[in-house]
Amino acid sequence: MKQLQEALVDIETDAEKVLLARHQLVENDKIRNGNREALTALRKQARTTKTSVPSPFEVIMKEMEGSSGKQLIKEICPTCGDHDPKEHTWLMFPGSDIFARVPFHVAHTVVEKDQERLDLDTKKLQSFVKEKSLVIAEKGALAGKLGPTCQRSGRRIASSCPPSAGAPPHRNRRTPPCPRSRRRCRGPQRGSTSVAGGAAAWPQETVALPALYRFRSEYPHHGEAPTSGVSRHRDEGGARRADLPDEQGGEETPPPSPSSAAASPPAEDAPLLPDAGVRRRPACGRFAQRSGSFRREVGRAAAETFLLTRLTLILLRYLGIGYRWIRQFLALCCYTLLLMPGFIQVVYYYFFSSQVHRSVVYGDQPRNRLDLYMPTSTTGLKPVVAFVTGGAWIIGYKGWGALLGRRLAERGIIVACIDYRNFPQGTIGDMVEDASQGIAFVCKNIASYGGDPSRIYLVGQSAGAHIAACALLNQAIRECGEGDTSSWSVSQLKAYFGISGGYNLLNLVDHFHRRGLYRSIFLSIMEGEESLQKFSPQVMIMQSSARSAVSLLPRIILFHGTSDYSIPSVESQAFIDALQQQGAKADLFLYEGKTHTDLFLQDPLRGGRDKMLEEIAGVIHSEDPDVSAQHLVVPVARRLVPEFMLKLAGKVSPF
Repeated sequence: MKQLQEALVDIETDAEKVLLARHQLVENDKIRNGNREALTALRKQARTTKTSVPSPFEVIMKEMEGSSGKQLIKEICPTCGDHDPKEHTWLMFPGSDIFARVPFHVAHTVVEKDQERLDLDTKKLQSFVKEKSLVIAEKGALAGKLGPTCQRSGRRIASSCPPSAGAPPHRNRRTPPCPRSRRRCRGPQRGSTSVAGGAAAWPQETVALPALYRFRSEYPHHGEAPTSGVSRHRDEGGARRADLPDEQGGEETPPPSPSSAAASPPAEDAPLLPDAGVRRRPACGRFAQRSGSFRREVGRAAAETFLLTRLTLILLRYLGIGYRWIRQFLALCCYTLLLMPGFIQVVYYYFFSSQVHRSVVYGDQPRNRLDLYMPTSTTGLKPVVAFVTGGAWIIGYKGWGALLGRRLAERGIIVACIDYRNFPQGTIGDMVEDASQGIAFVCKNIASYGGDPSRIYLVGQSAGAHIAACALLNQAIRECGEGDTSSWSVSQLKAYFGISGGYNLLNLVDHFHRRGLYRSIFLSIMEGEESLQKFSPQVMIMQSSARSAVSLLPRIILFHGTSDYSIPSVESQAFIDALQQQGAKADLFLYEGKTHTDLFLQDPLRGGRDKMLEEIAGVIHSEDPDVSAQHLVVPVARRLVPEFMLKLAGKVSPF
């Protein structure tokens, strides 16, 4: 009997592999048929030729240096017109789990190259499907020999003894004691079914195709376009959990209650094994799962390092050999070394604090991730800040907001630091699009993290203030016209805070050139000189097409230091005057003697009272007097960097 039970367990494992193989075979068949139809249509529409298509970066280099670079040779479709690099389409690479966004005019080339690989993978999978009937037949024969009282499924024993009503779910690996006997109960447990009973004893919180969902959790984008950056997770019983963002690094949403789970049997024609809802023991255990997760982390880190190196080399080609940017870079290195004692403590908090949920995916583009900084108190819904960090549109990173997120989280505010593509990985249009998508994710999903969707505030610093202002104005203009407003609405934001931002690019081109951000590079970031007005918030609100959108804007509050040499304080003053002239509710706070980084870095590192953070927290908590009185009394922040090092850092700061 014991040998039969062990054999049955082995057969169940093999059956699960066959089920997974069949699913992958069906998916590959769909991909192959779709790609063949697309290839046939492309061949009918146009003939394939070889044309020289210069890459976007080489076009810009040609304008800068006056010489043509090496051109890329691609097989393209002549009907693509001017070969706009922004024309993309979704393409599933056959025989793999990669779902990429590629240029439309090279899609058919990829299909031709991978057709042989697809056929080879199909032949391999067919060998697994041939064993399916034999496995099911052998399993059914063993099930008949064992009888209904000794059928084993994974780690559970099934019999006619039901579990006690209202008993809490057991998470131990052994079965709970039976209330009607001193022996351990061998009745059907939550998450398991009898092999002989089939779908008659279909339990709650059991979903069909557990192997399929485990496959989707490891490869969330296999066979479907990535939509919201979430993956399916399962509890120990095999039940599907709520959708959780990948790599959030923190607490997980608890599994749904039995009352909320749908208890429905599988379809009769569904290609399932007889016990597709059985709770199974993981093949490799938790250690193997953690090892796989670690390998994925290492692989992703290596890919990001390679990408960062490549983008750095491209950026160096733009910069060339110039004394201004080299001087600024050396000053940045000295500035970082002087503030290193504080940065080390912030980095430790960022990676090891349980209040930080890192790299929550909000979109399908590179760097579409955000960090969440959670308050220690979990009672009630918390106000939310969506923060867009700065970095001269080149070196921005979501981790730069760790210090601000920590200080605001101490005041009972959830902070979402939104990352976005930087130049040369993207231009200003991509940055604004990423920021808008990150804001939409916060508006739609922050309630699942304990945030209040009716109290969301937008904050931007330096270049992030400019990007956030552009995203806010573009959304308001879309709401006044016929644009798409399904992602998020301006009315969902209570206020906008801009810290040391620039809002009129026409006045900043020459200023940035003198500071080391050369005119040619800046115009490349802003998509050309003709786009400066399009991405200047101060100019946008003065246009006739945007005047009606100003009435939709939330309250706007700007902060700026009078000794800011990177972006002069007159930029914020001029933007406030333009907003007030159009009837918007706007305020400006000027801080005497403060530089570009004092408000955002030096003052929080100095410890003690932070006037700007107190102003922001005061506005956020002003609508709730009880919460305001509770969170205005916070412990005084301790000093992270000695005063003399802060003063030296201010002297050598490149900002």
